Amino acid sequence: MMVSIGAMMHSEHSETAIAATDATTMLGRTREHAPWQPLRSRHHRLVWQLLVWLWFMSLSPASWAAIEYVSDSSAGNSNNQSTLTVSRPAGVQSGDLLLAQISWRGSRNLSAVPTGWTLRQLQLNGTTIRQAVYSKLATSIEPTSYTWQFSGSGRNAGGISAWRGVDSSDPVLSSAGNSNSSSTLAAPSLTVSTTNTVAVALFANAYGNTNINTNAALTNLYSLATTAGSNGLAVAAGWRAEPTAGTLGPYYASASANYSYVASTIILKPAATVTLTCLPDDFNRSQL
Repeated sequence: MMVSIGAMMHSEHSETAIAATDATTMLGRTREHAPWQPLRSRHHRLVWQLLVWLWFMSLSPASWAAIEYVSDSSAGNSNNQSTLTVSRPAGVQSGDLLLAQISWRGSRNLSAVPTGWTLRQLQLNGTTIRQAVYSKLATSIEPTSYTWQFSGSGRNAGGISAWRGVDSSDPVLSSAGNSNSSSTLAAPSLTVSTTNTVAVALFANAYGNTNINTNAALTNLYSLATTAGSNGLAVAAGWRAEPTAGTLGPYYASASANYSYVASTIILKPAATVTLTCLPDDFNRSQL
């Protein structure tokens, strides 16, 4: 019995010594082998391979895709009305941004707005002429037209433009308005830090017998007049792609004479694109 216990104790001491030796050997190997040297353990090689791949894979800085103009529509009331209905632009797809210019004469206010539209800018020129700009992200089911309602009757006009490739979570980067009385209508400048934006300039003046003409620096979207002379109004819109950041605008349009006007600048933010960079095809994975 004594011999058996001694043998067992000897065996336990031997196993402890062997384990200690193995641990020392493993620690030594760990110290000897830097991560870039070949590892004897297949398991360790796989782990280091994964780590090196993760190190090489990186997300490039965000870049901004170009915003695409889709189409537009416009409408105006030649007599006094308490509503303005504008058709949905052609070719609109789910995720497109709809930008609405709603302009009207007098001291009336908007009393009802179609579902889903967000006010982006409101510009007043006393009680003579007013303008509101709204935006909406198109869904898979859109009505054929949209109606804004006013607190009273008067002459109204406006338009809707559709845009693709706009940031769906934050489509309007910046906005501002201006009002004055002049034959030169000025939509204000804005300073932004994002590239590849689109500036949309929206104009309206208090004379319905002649159209507003956007400046040559802008691509014209629409231009219409309601008639009725000094009781009517005219509206126009234009846009410009802005590839660089910084101060954008101002943007101009012209009328036949000095009339009270309102003008808005809306800067559309492009959707961000991300490029994934991985190991090159000729990377020598055998060195892992």
